[in-house]
Amino acid sequence: MVNITGICNRELFKNFENIINNTTDLFVSGYSFSDEHLNEKLKGKEFNYINHNRSKDFPFDGNGKNIRSLNEL
Repeated sequence: MVNITGICNRELFKNFENIINNTTDLFVSGYSFSDEHLNEKLKGKEFNYINHNRSKDFPFDGNGKNIRSLNEL
């Protein structure tokens, strides 16, 4: 039996890695920074970021802004 969920997750993560590796700009919305696999990719590079998150500031190096509302843009 083929594990479709595993294949889809693997493809999503490969796409995420490709995008993260090829950009310096990052918009984060609602991410809690609690997934170590994603965090490893985010903390490995300095981004120009906007972090739209009501509960946690962007925890990695970079230049940006933590906002609570999109009205702050």
